Amino acid sequence: MHQNRSSSHWLHLPADGGGSRDREDRLGERSVALAKTNLERDPFPSSGLLATLSTSLYLARSYEESVSAAKRCVELIGNPQAGNCRTSLIAALGQLGRTDEARANVAELLKFMPDYRIWTEVAARTQRMRRPDDPAHFADGLR
Repeated sequence: MHQNRSSSHWLHLPADGGGSRDREDRLGERSVALAKTNLERDPFPSSGLLATLSTSLYLARSYEESVSAAKRCVELIGNPQAGNCRTSLIAALGQLGRTDEARANVAELLKFMPDYRIWTEVAARTQRMRRPDDPAHFADGLR
């Protein structure tokens, strides 16, 4: 089956149901590696791929890299549609203790999308997260 490498869905690799944490960690590492390889080869990366890379890096606790990928995503698609990207950016900045910068990004997001609710985004993402502690870890960065 052909996989569209511009789609973010291929990065959410399935866990083995009740498998080991080590296996799930390896799947997360593989997700990051595949996304990085795709970005190197694709002259026109999609915002979905960058947002997914940022989330994958966040979940791998690579917060600085997550910030970089999210900022690239925001720049790529611009402010009006940057909710997905900014959510990852805000969470990573929160984990790094850069709360002023995180708050500024929340304000920027709400300026362009006043009805945006960050928890709606989180709920959609957590449905695709495989490790039981990933949703809480992601939400922790947004507090």
